Amino acid sequence: MSEPPQKVNCSECMAGIHFRCRDAETCLCAESEEHINSLKDSKLNVKTYTESSLNDAIKKHILSNHKLLAIVDSIWAVKFPTLRWNPTDDALTDTLDEFLNNESKYRIALRRALREVSQQRHPWMSAEETVRFVNECKIEFSDSHSVKMAEWGPQHTGIPLATDCIILALEERELITKSATAKCVGCKVSTIQLETDPYSRKLQPIPKCGNEGCSHFDQRLILSPKDHITEYAQKIIIQEPMEEARHGSPVIFECEVTGNDVYNLFIGQRKRLIGVFTAVEQKREVTQKILIRSSSITEGADDLPLVPTTMQITTWMAMAKDSESYLEILLKSFAPEIYKDDQTRLAVMAIIVSLVRGTTIDRLRGEIHTLLVGDPSLGKTKLLEFLILVTQKSAYVNGRMASGPGLTVGMDQLAGGKRVPRAGPVPLCDGGFVALDEMGRVKKDDLTAMHECMESGTISFTKAGYNFKLKARTTIIGAANPVSDSWDNDLNTTDNIGLSTTILSRCDFIVNLIDKHDDINDQKKMQHILKMRRGDKVDGILTVDEFTRLLNYVRMISPVMTKEAEKMIADFYNSLRKLDQKEGSRPVDTRLSESLIRISTALAKLHFSKEVTIVHVEMALDLVKKAFHTLGMKVEEGQVIADNDTLVTTKEQAVFKCARILEAVVKDTQFFPYDDLINMVFEKQPEQFDGDKDKIIAFVDKQIEHGKYLRKGTDLRIGTR
Repeated sequence: MSEPPQKVNCSECMAGIHFRCRDAETCLCAESEEHINSLKDSKLNVKTYTESSLNDAIKKHILSNHKLLAIVDSIWAVKFPTLRWNPTDDALTDTLDEFLNNESKYRIALRRALREVSQQRHPWMSAEETVRFVNECKIEFSDSHSVKMAEWGPQHTGIPLATDCIILALEERELITKSATAKCVGCKVSTIQLETDPYSRKLQPIPKCGNEGCSHFDQRLILSPKDHITEYAQKIIIQEPMEEARHGSPVIFECEVTGNDVYNLFIGQRKRLIGVFTAVEQKREVTQKILIRSSSITEGADDLPLVPTTMQITTWMAMAKDSESYLEILLKSFAPEIYKDDQTRLAVMAIIVSLVRGTTIDRLRGEIHTLLVGDPSLGKTKLLEFLILVTQKSAYVNGRMASGPGLTVGMDQLAGGKRVPRAGPVPLCDGGFVALDEMGRVKKDDLTAMHECMESGTISFTKAGYNFKLKARTTIIGAANPVSDSWDNDLNTTDNIGLSTTILSRCDFIVNLIDKHDDINDQKKMQHILKMRRGDKVDGILTVDEFTRLLNYVRMISPVMTKEAEKMIADFYNSLRKLDQKEGSRPVDTRLSESLIRISTALAKLHFSKEVTIVHVEMALDLVKKAFHTLGMKVEEGQVIADNDTLVTTKEQAVFKCARILEAVVKDTQFFPYDDLINMVFEKQPEQFDGDKDKIIAFVDKQIEHGKYLRKGTDLRIGTR
């Protein structure tokens, strides 16, 4: 009586492909009777296809599917149509093995079936026309069984699934054998066609010559170079999209791509992948390495932008006609948990303009880079965090933990010791935004890696034998504390910020936030914080979803600049260039003139305008002037800006200084006559209001409405205490 065969792990089961077990009777992984029976049934049901029978099976499926027939009927009428084919459809279950084992063969059979069906339904077309139209049709393999990368696991082993991913790194291309022919050099009779295992990628063992009359009997056959067919294979590192990542920690897998798909792989691309989750043995290791074997990898469209409804667009366009109230709603809606004094309002407005962006023309950038710098605890980080909420393609980076290669492209060492390029958040957010907090803590040498992407929208990489250029049309919105943690009036702007002039000149907005001790603002800020802590809602603001849709919509507008607007920008830039600024101030160079154009264009977009008019330019110049004031820079001839000057307009300064003088006179009551304020402003600051007392009255009344002053009968007091 012979002993029962010893049960072992077969190679397929070792790779985690339990449903392709070669010998269920002796496989250790198939202990249960139920599993053995399922394996036997699957073997009995497996159907092998020739090229002709595979073509017939696909053709039959096309003819029975009205959606596919509609695409076939439109092939001749649509330029470069796209056919999305689902190889895992229930009606194509028998052909799934053919797709997984040889995607190229499957694609050829599909095109042949398309030609035959098209010729059958369009007999009036010549054979040459049919071939041309079908060849122009782009075939993309899709899958209804879509699973996020974070949800892939052992339960999906051997099952083809679809997912969205981003390419982080590429290894070098290699060659693998698809098929080969082994021949005997002696008798020439023993000829065997060898196939490659679709999972291990190994060629089946080369047999020996079985011709007993041959002089090379029982010797290994020799591979024929003529019949040795190879194809490209490439290992890539893929990462799940950031918007799908749990707790901001995306899952990363190694993936193997073969065939023509290798030609279309680039770092930073978003792809749609159909692959099989497998486990590969590791030498001298108990654990197995996870490897995704790609069956198809096609272009993956970036996330479809959230767009507003027609009713929302109509409502917002009506709101934008009253620019002041419209912008007030936007300012209140952005990070509503933060109290916004004048300087914070400027910072928020700069961020909103940056999120809208200008218009990219040829190689002229449209990105508006912004830098917020100033004392701690003024909400800079909170603003950046809210920025991430209202943008669909963005990333938050802490400068303390970042490096130049980490932000752009760096070398990553794989488990086997091999080093490959890996993309950072800047190229991965191409067309989006990167919020770079603690920007001043990034080493200066590392920040030089940002020069190219901030100006040209590309990142060039030449290192370790790799040479390529990535798109990085990414808007950088940074925040930094001064070098000494608080603004030092004894230092100039460059020394206070601690960033190089080359970085500062690339920033369209630089806003300095200063923690000033002001009883009125401090009281308002505390009241706002208590209100938020109580859970009270801010009324009359946009939700995060509405804000996102609004920004997505206005970005698509492409306004044209009028001649008057161009002249106004040119005149302001020329006058600004003539002014003598303090040493170490923010550079006033050619980049500033381009910044003025981008900011004006963004404001026109924000107001749903098809033209950039002088109104939008005036708004842009006002923002730029205020930003310059925060840095202690002059914007007009003869103007002197004191260090740490408060962030208010010139008119506000004039009225406020006069009110302070009157407040010092009345002392205890703090109330002073309304008419005295009007007369003092008219006497001391007439040039600010063109010598018109009515303008002063209108401006002061508006300041009272905004809560700058409290009115009691005919008297006023600063603030609302």
